[in-house]
Amino acid sequence: MVTTQLRGTRAQVSLEFSAMLMMAALFFVVLLAFANNLLQQRFTDQSFFAIRDITYTIQDEFLLAAQVQPGYERIFSIPHKYQGFPVTVTIQEKTLEVRYNNQILSAPIPAVQGSISTGKNKIWKDMNGVIHAQPLP
Repeated sequence: MVTTQLRGTRAQVSLEFSAMLMMAALFFVVLLAFANNLLQQRFTDQSFFAIRDITYTIQDEFLLAAQVQPGYERIFSIPHKYQGFPVTVTIQEKTLEVRYNNQILSAPIPAVQGSISTGKNKIWKDMNGVIHAQPLP
């Protein structure tokens, strides 16, 4: 009779231990999922801030060219890649578009003749006050 009662107690302890182990594993999986979600959100936020910084920097180049006197000339660079992702830059009418990590950010710019791309670019304002831009080799 003592053996049967001891065997039942051992089985119960084993079952309770297994249940606690399963709950701990489930808690750990939920914790990992939550941490992964937070990291993914942080990466997305960092990507947005990166594309925003690139876009505003390029926009500032064109806004500066619009404000200065004719004869202004400047060479500036746009990175081919940023944090391992390719950067694409286009000008459509009076809008600058920057594509980075499957995100697009647009910014208004003054009227510009020409285009820009990643790498070195030249921007200048001619004597008639027209802003020009062109990629450099």
